[in-house]
Amino acid sequence: RRSKAHATDISAVHTASPEKKQQRARTTRRVGVVGLACFIIAAAAVGVYSLARGYYEGYLLNQSYQQVLTSSLSEVVEADEILSKMDASFSDMLSDESLAAMKSVQEKLPTARQHLSNAETLVKRVQSSLTDEKDVQAAQNTLAAIEARRSMLTLGSSMIEQVLAVDQQCNELSDVWNNLLAADASVRQLVSAFSALDSDSVAQTKTGAETARSEFKQAKTELASLKKQYPELALSDYTAYIEIRIEALDHLIAACEAIEAEDVDLATTESDEYNSCDSRAVSQANSFTSDITTLATDPFFEKVDEFKGQYNELLTEAASLDTELREYLRSTSS
Repeated sequence: RRSKAHATDISAVHTASPEKKQQRARTTRRVGVVGLACFIIAAAAVGVYSLARGYYEGYLLNQSYQQVLTSSLSEVVEADEILSKMDASFSDMLSDESLAAMKSVQEKLPTARQHLSNAETLVKRVQSSLTDEKDVQAAQNTLAAIEARRSMLTLGSSMIEQVLAVDQQCNELSDVWNNLLAADASVRQLVSAFSALDSDSVAQTKTGAETARSEFKQAKTELASLKKQYPELALSDYTAYIEIRIEALDHLIAACEAIEAEDVDLATTESDEYNSCDSRAVSQANSFTSDITTLATDPFFEKVDEFKGQYNELLTEAASLDTELREYLRSTSS
């Protein structure tokens, strides 16, 4: 009692191939980070990381406290080498190149923190002995510059962790989506080939429906696991869709069994129930986002905007402090 005309309804659930959806996802991600890329380029133009490279080598005066302060600044410069690499890794978030750069720089962040700790220790060692107003202010500026960089490392490290987590979420969401596409394709194929007048066709449809039902149940388990791991993901629409598909397949299997038992009335009832569930499933699929990975990326890019604002403030602060320190180094090395 299933018609081939109705079988086409099930194909309405997915109109785009996984490849097209993945391409659209990559485009969405790249558009979302253009602002951050420009922001990083602008930060580089400020010259935050040029603090002492051209000056501290000429600042080796005889007074021990000034030598210590110079050593502190050289530690800051070492930390800046890693900070610069971290900044560069944010240029195109979620791209393969950016992800690889983040994983690489993530391993170096403890070293950057250690350089800043060394710098802070050196400054504090002589800070109480400083008497000249310029030296005192330079020590304070150095400590403030160190703290600004620490905050940048904290923010950047958190962002890297979020990026890597979102990338993992996207991969897992894509896997579930592809499994749903495969299960839907199986259902479309078996329904289009179904013939109530052919016993072999009925038997094949029943077997195929049982396999598809198992595939949908597996997808439901995967969604439940994702939801437990990432509670923030809005997966209820997909779970509801899967449950309707499982219900529909239960009715399709029952219809096949009724046909095999030559129970026409029951076969008709179960076929009608399948049709009803199939229609509900198609309607439920209309609530899906165009790309399932945006469930992870959309909230993430909102956080990126907040990150940009906070990080830019720290860059501005560091740039201002570095300018004062450069002037100090010029005056004391002349």
